[in-house]
Order: sequence, then structure tokens, then C-alpha cells
Amino acid sequence: MTDAIDPPGHLTSGLSGHEADLVRDAWRVAVRAHEGQARKDGAPLIDHVLAVTRNVRRFAGARAELLAAALLHDVVENTPVPLEDVE
Repeated sequence: MTDAIDPPGHLTSGLSGHEADLVRDAWRVAVRAHEGQARKDGAPLIDHVLAVTRNVRRFAGARAELLAAALLHDVVENTPVPLEDVE
């Protein structure tokens, strides 16, 4: 089960306190919003979200806004959470 408290450490390493807080907040929203959701193959949807975020970190670097966007990219599409709340 995914830990809703904090994202994997590699997502926040090298970020300032404020930047790490942004990523942690996005992680918490994503985990809660996708709770119980699965992909067609049965894997938890949050695993896909985490994989996308890892790729963003790998290719775009430690940019908090991009990492937060990657974590939140499926929230509006796949959950009842409105865009205004994600913004």
C-alpha cells in the first residue's frame, strides 16, 4: 500500500523546504483522490502517477511545480475532485 503521508524520498530530495512541501501536498492529494482506483491491468492507479512523476524528475529535474503537476495529472480526469481544488 502506498504511504499517503509522504512521497518516496527521491521525489523531494534536493528541493528546498517550500518546494518539498508543494510536492508532499500534491502527493497527499493524489493518493487520497486515487484511493481504490486501479488500472485495467489491476495495478493501483497511483503506481502510474508515481511512474509519470519519476519520469518527469528524471528528464526535467527537480522542479517542484512540474513534479506537483505530474502527481496531479489524472486527478481531475479520473476522480470527482474539481479543477478548482487542484489549482
